[in-house]
Amino acid sequence: MLSVEGIAWTIYGIIVLVSLKTASTIALFTRYFQNKYESEFFATLVTILALGLVFSSLVLLPVDILLVSSTVDQTRGLKKEWATPDVVDSMTFNLTLVYYVSYGLITIFSFILIPFAYFFYEELDEEETLSDRIFGALKYTSFFVIISILLSMFGLFLKPTTKTPKIDLDWFKKLLTDSNGEKAISFLVACLVLLGMLVFITYTASGLSLLPIRMIKGRQGIDAEIEDVENRLTATKERQRVLKSRYSNRSIPAREQRELEELEDQERILARRLRTIQQDKTSFWQRTLSYFRPFEFLLGLFLLCVTLVLIVSIFLTIVDKIAYSLCGSQCGYVINHPNLFNPINYIFVKLSKIFLLDYVFMVGLILYFFLATMTGIIEIGIRFLWIVLYRIRKGSTAPQGLLVSAVLLTLS
Repeated sequence: MLSVEGIAWTIYGIIVLVSLKTASTIALFTRYFQNKYESEFFATLVTILALGLVFSSLVLLPVDILLVSSTVDQTRGLKKEWATPDVVDSMTFNLTLVYYVSYGLITIFSFILIPFAYFFYEELDEEETLSDRIFGALKYTSFFVIISILLSMFGLFLKPTTKTPKIDLDWFKKLLTDSNGEKAISFLVACLVLLGMLVFITYTASGLSLLPIRMIKGRQGIDAEIEDVENRLTATKERQRVLKSRYSNRSIPAREQRELEELEDQERILARRLRTIQQDKTSFWQRTLSYFRPFEFLLGLFLLCVTLVLIVSIFLTIVDKIAYSLCGSQCGYVINHPNLFNPINYIFVKLSKIFLLDYVFMVGLILYFFLATMTGIIEIGIRFLWIVLYRIRKGSTAPQGLLVSAVLLTLS
């Protein structure tokens, strides 16, 4: 028992340490996208910590499954001799504790730290002192804290399946002692999961197709990208010349003046972009990537096949639950066992014959979902319905955009 549990937690610890070691990689990822002229140390730090928390939380599920499956003899389907109730309770307690810490930190980041960092940057002003910025950020963050408290209260008091109780002191004591605190936290986490499902539908679903297709197509060639930027830069300069020549002998109207200022800003952005591309063209990294292009194409094809398998598996699971559910919508379409062939289940069963291989596959699958979500956020941008709030672009992403993207990745 100790060996299995030790192996599981050792693997988890190694992955967490690796994720901490790759904090520099996460920092590079953050700095790659953040705007160089609008960066904020605190916002960047919170983004890096949030992404690190996501990485450490991703691998909890495989560890959970490994610990549970280790207590059962796969040949007989019975509990192993060492899997006594006390041992199982100890394993469950340790795992539950890690879950609470992980999801508690996710809740704190989602409702307190990230909103505070967001509004702390929003309060940035030359006339504002540090204390004023902190007070302003706390004022707006309190709104999210109130929401979390209200959701916790709903989880604590709301019991739709029970009769209306007699509200007195004994009822209140019973409310606090019957594990309702745990239910309140679970309800709060469930609300975050609901938001995460919206992120999954919007960004992960898009990323599952965009990521492999993007790898198959490859990046736009450096020369073609330079030509595109140069053409846009030429068009911008030409438009400026036309406006200036039109009003050379008289004052420029306010509307055209605003357009001229926007064109000048666009010219500076395009010129900076052109310099960056020209520097990248001669970099060692770009030359190295060109050699790995065939492998990128093959990996894209493989990931596209994985996406298709996932789609088929999800569809068959839905059909299976609807067709063979025990009690339909009343119990959430629960089934005793799968009745239809499921490709993902089949792969897991075959890989389980080799120790740890199925868990490696699960970790890879979870990371693929994470990367797909990230790709969806980068390609689609952060939107509210059809309104684009932030674009995730190299060297031009606002700190608020990075913070919101960290929230989306955390929820997913």
